[in-house]
Parts: sequence; C-alpha cells; structure tokens
Amino acid sequence: MAINLPHVVASRLTPPAVERLAAAIAVDPSLAPSLVNAALPTVLAVFAGAAATPSGAQRLAEEIGARGGRALEDLDATVPASAPGSGARLLSSHLGDAGLSRIAVVLSRLTGARTDQAQATLDRLTIVALGALAGQDPAIWRSGQALADFFAGQREAIRQAMPAGLASVLAGLGLPGISKVAASTGPVDDRRTVDAPTPLRPTAPLGEQEVAHAPRAVTTPTDA
Repeated sequence: MAINLPHVVASRLTPPAVERLAAAIAVDPSLAPSLVNAALPTVLAVFAGAAATPSGAQRLAEEIGARGGRALEDLDATVPASAPGSGARLLSSHLGDAGLSRIAVVLSRLTGARTDQAQATLDRLTIVALGALAGQDPAIWRSGQALADFFAGQREAIRQAMPAGLASVLAGLGLPGISKVAASTGPVDDRRTVDAPTPLRPTAPLGEQEVAHAPRAVTTPTDA
C-alpha cells in the first residue's frame, strides 16, 4: 500500500499532543491547530527538498537512522519532551538560519502566532516527522538514494497537504529545495489530503515583500 507521508505524520498528532505542544511553546491553544496544520507540510517540504540532492538525502537518512528505527507510540509525550532546538538545527542545516527565519515569518503571518512560536513549532514537528519516518520500513530510509526516491514520490502529497496560500508563498521565497517542492505542478486541492487537526483559516494573502521583513501584528480571522 502506498504511503501518504503527510497523512501518516498528521494522524499521530492527537488533540492532546497539540494541546501539550501549545502549552510547551506558550501559544494560544486556539491558534495551535492552525499552526500545526501549516508547519507540518512545511517541515516535510524541507525534507523533500533536502532529499533532492545526494548530500542532503544522505544527511537526512542519517538523522532518521539516529532515531533508532523506532516508531513513536506516544507522541503526546514526545512532542513536549523533544529537546528544543534540535529540530530547528536540522532545518537550518538545509535552509540556513536566514531561510528558517523567513519560513517562520510566513507561518506567523498566515496563522497569527508569533514568529518565535512558529519556529518552535517547526522545531518540535521536525522531531516528530523524523520519528514517524524512522517507524516506517527501513528500506525507505536506509540509504540516501532510497530516501531520495521515496520523497520524489511524496512531493505532490506534501504540496496538497499545505493550507490554501502557503504553497505559493513558499515557492516564491527562492530557498533551495523547498521552493521547488512547493511549486510542483498541479493545482492545490483545498480539501487537502491530510487529516489535519482543524482547517486552517489563513490571513490575507502574503506578498514577497511582507515575508522578507519581521512580521507585523496579525488580527486572527473570525468565522463568517
């Protein structure tokens, strides 16, 4: 059976896990589901972009292997217990510190969370995603080439998992790897293939000039 990686990871982010994440990073619990909904496919897009190069794929395979090939049976415990910063360091190794910061600004503007909360969510969900990958068949990640082949088949699923508006903004950032993944061919299905905690309610569309600077105050959108 074919794996849909965004679905595999998202299905393990239970409501209690999201609540504990919200408490760990001091974000408004009402914003946490939308933040997770946007951050998770973003992390996977970074992974897919990294896996598109031999050196990036090999480094990522080693990171997954360092998880010990074990599944994460209790993500409720794993999310808040993850060592803060380890996931962000991995993302920075593929994006650069400035690239990671720009992505955090995008998520902040899209969800209404602070930039530091967006980056903390990327940090924690990177660890969760690594663990979920480590729990899959080792044939997927035992070598850089195997991982590259796997992520090549996941690109569209990752892009379809992004909330409306996110893919186009990430594609416009010009960051190595992730921009190409976000710009994959085919329209984004707003029904999404991921069973995310709740649908994302984005703020106004983002422009490249906005994401290039520090985030402004955002008014959280309300239901019509």
